[in-house]
Amino acid sequence: MMVMIENLGLIDMNEAKSRVLEFDLDETEYDVYKYDFEDIRDDFLEFDLAEEEYGILEFDWDEENEGLEFIDLGEEEWEVFRKVILTLPLWRRVAATVCALLAAAGAIMIVWITADTFMKERLSEQKVEEIRQQQKKQLNLKEGTEWGGMWASVKNAELVWEALRENPYTDTFSRNDDMIAWLKIKDTVIDYPVMQTMEDEEYYLNRDFYGNEDKSGSLVLDTDSSLDDDAMTTNLIIHGHNMKAGTMFGSLDEYRSEKYYREHQCLELYTRGELRKYEVLAAFGSRIYYSTDKSFKYYTFFHANTEEEFQYFYDNIKNLSIYDTGVTAQPGDNFLTLSTCAYDVKDGRFVVVAKEVERESLR
Repeated sequence: MMVMIENLGLIDMNEAKSRVLEFDLDETEYDVYKYDFEDIRDDFLEFDLAEEEYGILEFDWDEENEGLEFIDLGEEEWEVFRKVILTLPLWRRVAATVCALLAAAGAIMIVWITADTFMKERLSEQKVEEIRQQQKKQLNLKEGTEWGGMWASVKNAELVWEALRENPYTDTFSRNDDMIAWLKIKDTVIDYPVMQTMEDEEYYLNRDFYGNEDKSGSLVLDTDSSLDDDAMTTNLIIHGHNMKAGTMFGSLDEYRSEKYYREHQCLELYTRGELRKYEVLAAFGSRIYYSTDKSFKYYTFFHANTEEEFQYFYDNIKNLSIYDTGVTAQPGDNFLTLSTCAYDVKDGRFVVVAKEVERESLR
């Protein structure tokens, strides 16, 4: 039996059945190729013309016609796919079709989940933005009212200056007693209230400022950290989710870049009665370790009772830092640590530690 294959001439199938199929692709430009006939029957046979960039030819055994079917890869990919499907036995066609449909459904599901995640994160950010705008309005109202009265009744410039030092977040603090501070890093998206609930440290990790369930959650001050003057801890640790849309601490890992650090060295933390300013000291990757591990655990350091405890924390964060900030610290200094998830290692964390450089009382 002779079978015609496009552009390849006639192939004697009896000769092919002898296990070796031999044919000349062109008679002038290409060599004769030999292929195991059983391999052809088992599945696709692929080869490169003369081992140069002429593309790949594919053949399949046609059970019905007992012949080889040629698929021209120069056609559109979908047409090639269609031809491949048609050359397969029925069960293979069904399986391939099901796999294709499942793959398409999976791709659609991934796109939908990603879009839904980003939408929810953006909605969470809009809630925080509403809080920001409300506090700005309150601040403008207070300034407008007080300025008018002050200029009319007060001539002392020092009192006018003191009026400008009123806490801009006073109204926001009054709306939720669980708000312990407000964290702000200029020219970044990090501009959020910081919550703390001593009875349940993780309460706000999955709730917004108002206590409503929210995947983005809020920034949370560790319950082992204290801002109270009579129980001030050496280190304050703030936890926040690493959101895909870049909200909360989703942009914190930008500090992996020294250039980014140089442009965002200063942090501000507003408490009920103070403005605390910090300068970034170190940025590094870490992870949550087993309690039995002897590794340095940054998340367990809150207060230095001795100079040795202070030095242990300080030396480790400086050694771990991705780059040298040039900022130094000594016993008696206070730190602010920002911590978020990292996905380069199991239970990974990315950490930014800053040193307090200034403290200012606010009204």
